[in-house]
Amino acid sequence: MRDAAERELREETGYVAEQLTLVGRTWLAGYATHLRHAVLATGCRLALDQRLDEDEFCEVVTMPMAGFLVHLRDGDLTDADVAWMCLDRLHPWTPHPVGQDGCMALHLATTDDGNTLLERDPLALLLGMQLDQQIPMEKAFTSPSVLAQRLGVPPGGRLDAAAIAALPPETLLEHFRTPPALHRFPGSMATRTQQLCQALVDDWGGDAANVWSGVDSGAELVRRIGSLPGFGDQKAKIFAALLAKQFGVTPDGWEAATGDYGKPGHRSIADVVDDASRVKVREFKKAKKAEAKATAQA
Repeated sequence: MRDAAERELREETGYVAEQLTLVGRTWLAGYATHLRHAVLATGCRLALDQRLDEDEFCEVVTMPMAGFLVHLRDGDLTDADVAWMCLDRLHPWTPHPVGQDGCMALHLATTDDGNTLLERDPLALLLGMQLDQQIPMEKAFTSPSVLAQRLGVPPGGRLDAAAIAALPPETLLEHFRTPPALHRFPGSMATRTQQLCQALVDDWGGDAANVWSGVDSGAELVRRIGSLPGFGDQKAKIFAALLAKQFGVTPDGWEAATGDYGKPGHRSIADVVDDASRVKVREFKKAKKAEAKATAQA
């Protein structure tokens, strides 16, 4: 399968890819038995001239993602089912659990605005995880929406990693320490936030979702997250478990890669789906801290 996809990409477009990922299968039509395989090519570069058969025609067109989405939604693309499968792998942004009314329903932040931003904005989710230390977890995951308001992000918009990275440090610090402060330690966390955003710009195209898009193993997912500023091994495992349990990012081996955080139960923010589960997670964390303290004193 990989060899065939690599050959077709090279011959029909002249491009070669760093990674080819099988993202799904689809029938040619409801009355047909012809099965097609959808393969996502990422990290592409133009390396050769097209080598088309005499009766083939293929024009290669590159465009930004926004333009591609317009073409797709307006019905200007054939094989739209394949396009949607590839988009789902690139941006697997379908949070769960789902509320009784069928709407997306996260319970990580304390406000509806906070949860709504987390649902649509990968950077907000990543920042919430970074801030989740030495303050209540719900405070950490609410702070990205407060930051968005202070930065003037319009309703329905998203945080911009490049814009945050380019801010004068004193400006971002002021946003962090203005009452109510975004964190118990606004100075250090403003610095870490800017470092994180700069790393996203430098290494991930400025899009936080690229950190986990197309990842092919749980170990690689944890490694990628753990390489970010402010993310150690434990925090990386918790965030990977959160992506798996509530956002459908489930590469092979994610349970093993996330350790105890991938198991059923109430161990971390990954397991918070309502007020009751938040209480259980808090009780678990208290118990673990008390156990660690008792061990240290023994």
